Amino acid sequence: MAYTNKLSVVAHAYKDIVDAVATALSIEDVFYGNQIKFPRTPSVVIEPDDMRADITHAPRTTTNIFLVEILIVHCKVQDNQITRAEADVLAEALQEAIEHKDNITLGGLVVHQFVRRMKSGYVNRPDSQYMSTLLTAEAQSQFMLPSQFS
Repeated sequence: MAYTNKLSVVAHAYKDIVDAVATALSIEDVFYGNQIKFPRTPSVVIEPDDMRADITHAPRTTTNIFLVEILIVHCKVQDNQITRAEADVLAEALQEAIEHKDNITLGGLVVHQFVRRMKSGYVNRPDSQYMSTLLTAEAQSQFMLPSQFS
């Protein structure tokens, strides 16, 4: 399989990983793209963030860096059933699934990928505030630009 240069393809690969482990991690909903409301928690939102391409030293070859945000919405703040420690356990389990050896190339789409950042916090929505964790996943690929002679 050829490496990709498309951010949406990489983001969907992360969604596939989360979908595959959702039941085992008791994740209620997985969304592609940000949401106004979260009908059930915990929920995960996959949000394509950024793609940067740099020319390498090889002719017509780019190195592509993809950033995908994976937002874990744990619970409404007024809910006391979950603590930050429990939220951290879920976030770390999801990180482990993402960085599992079977997912390191996202099925051959990228050279490698990993979770670059994990940040605890809160997400505000109309009439609600949720405890959250934001994972920033980074993936890298190489891509050959078309030749003027092909």
